[in-house]
Amino acid sequence: MNLAADIDPYFVGPIRDCHRRWVVGWMGARDAKEMREKARGVYREHYELVRRVTPKERLLEYRLGDGWGPLCEFLVKEVPDVPFPRVNDQEALWEMLSIIAKRGLWNFAKRVGMWVVLPCVVVGLSLWLYVRSLKPN
Repeated sequence: MNLAADIDPYFVGPIRDCHRRWVVGWMGARDAKEMREKARGVYREHYELVRRVTPKERLLEYRLGDGWGPLCEFLVKEVPDVPFPRVNDQEALWEMLSIIAKRGLWNFAKRVGMWVVLPCVVVGLSLWLYVRSLKPN
């Protein structure tokens, strides 16, 4: 992600910068190692805060994998006839990161084309026309 963010500072860069600000601001971590060391504790503190300030009747302690049942019961809704969506898995995360990286590389390729390839084509075409104009007919 860092390479893609460095290559494309306009699309991928802001995503990386937002993540870094979140890690520094919320976790107080300055790097990935420190983030891994602090993450569980910070999340546990956050969950405890939510449990303290949220009235019991408005708090759902939902566990991933429980499906529609507890959620629909809490919301007083019927259980839908469709499978419970599962998008927060490693495969979905890698797919999203792949899309972000590909878009960043595509944006980089377009900028290279605009600032490197296009001027080279213009210079080459100009030279070709100049040389052609020097030849006697």
